[in-house]
Amino acid sequence: MDDKPVLPPAPARAPRRGRWLLVLGLGVSGALAAVGYYAVEQTAALQARVAGLDSALDSLRSQHQQSGSGVLSLQSALQTLQETQDKTRAELQAQTARTTALEARVAATPRADAGAFEALALAEVRALVGLAEQRLLLARDTAGASAALNLARSRLPAGQGALAVAIGQDLAQLAAFHDADLNGLAGELAALSAAAGQWPARPSAAPAAVPDATPPAAGWRDLPARLWQDLRGLIEIRQLDGAPDPLLDPEGAALARQRLRLGLDLARLAVLARDASARDAALSAATAALQAAFDAQTPEVAAAVKRLNALRETDLNPQLPALSAPAVADAAARAGGQP
Repeated sequence: MDDKPVLPPAPARAPRRGRWLLVLGLGVSGALAAVGYYAVEQTAALQARVAGLDSALDSLRSQHQQSGSGVLSLQSALQTLQETQDKTRAELQAQTARTTALEARVAATPRADAGAFEALALAEVRALVGLAEQRLLLARDTAGASAALNLARSRLPAGQGALAVAIGQDLAQLAAFHDADLNGLAGELAALSAAAGQWPARPSAAPAAVPDATPPAAGWRDLPARLWQDLRGLIEIRQLDGAPDPLLDPEGAALARQRLRLGLDLARLAVLARDASARDAALSAATAALQAAFDAQTPEVAAAVKRLNALRETDLNPQLPALSAPAVADAAARAGGQP
C-alpha cells in the first residue's frame, strides 16, 4: 500500500465563456450608465434651451404687440395728415376761385385816363398847401409848414409850373423868417429873477449936516438964540411916506427883492403868452424896483437894467410871411374843373 497522503481534488476551473459574459455585462452596465448620464445632461440642456426659446417667444410677442400699437398710431397720423391735406386742397381751390373772380372784376373795370390821375394829384397838392397855411397861421409852425410845402412840391403833376414857382417862393420866405425866441427870453428873465438875491442893495443916503457948535455968548442978547439952538437939537423931523433905507431896513430890502422877482416872473409869463403890453408893464415895474432898491452903480445891476430895457424892445409877434401857393393851387383846381 502506498503511504502518500491523498490530496483533495483541485477545484474545477470556471468556464472561459462565463468570464467573458461577466466582462460584457460590466461593460454594458457602464455604457448604460454613461448613456443615462448623457441623457440626463441632454435633458437639462434641452430644458434650458426650451426655457430660452419661451423667453424669446414672449419677447417677440411683446415686440409684436408694441409694433402693432405703433402701426395703429402711424395709421392715425396718416389719416389726420390726409384729412389736413384734403382741407388744404379745398381751401386752395376756394382761394383760386376768389383770385379768378377778382382778376375778372379787375379786367372788367374801365381804365381811367391820365387826366383823372392828374386831378387826384392836384387835389392832394391843394390839401397839403392848405395844411401848410394852417400850421403857419394857427401855430406859427414854420417847420411844419415847410415840410408840407416840400411834400406838395414832390406831388406836383406835370404842367403845373406856376404852382411850383409859388411853392418855391413860399419856401424861401419861410426859410428867411425868424420868429421871436419865447423860450430863450423866458429863460433869461428866470435867470435874472434867480440872480436878484445876490445883487447889492442901494447905499444909504448921505447923513444930514451936523450944525456947528454954538458960538460962545457975547452977552445976554444972544441968550434966546442959544436956547433956540438947543431946542432944535432935541427935535428930529422925518418924512413918513418915503422909501426906507434898504441897508437900515432888512425886511424892506427883502420885500424889495420879492417885488423885483414878482415883476420879472410876470414879464416871463407875458412873454410866453406873446402879450406885449403886459410884458412892457411888468418890465417897467421891475426896472423901477431894481433902480429903487439896488445899487445901480455895480456892474451886475447896471447890466440887468440894460438888459431889461432891451427886452422891452423885442418884438414878440413878428409879421408872418404871406403864402401865395394856396391861391395858385385854388386857381389851378378851378381851372381843372374841381370845386
